[in-house]
Amino acid sequence: MKYVEYLTQSKVKTDEALAAARSDEMKAKIGLEIATKDLSVRSNQNKAEDLKHQYPLNTEVLISLLDEIEWERRSIAQLKALSEELF
Repeated sequence: MKYVEYLTQSKVKTDEALAAARSDEMKAKIGLEIATKDLSVRSNQNKAEDLKHQYPLNTEVLISLLDEIEWERRSIAQLKALSEELF
């Protein structure tokens, strides 16, 4: 067997051995991304509530914040669905 074949064979075996760990890593990254987005949603909800109690009401900022909250919620739902599908 030639050295190139050994290297190729070794790489395949290494990739196979690391597959489970890489899968766990990606699952954890998705979980972290969900948690980060959830924290952002909660923070933005607090900001939106604070804005509602200010005079004059800054509707531009409030609408932008509400849009961001909804976008992040959709993103969280998609990430959860993807995680359930893949893992």
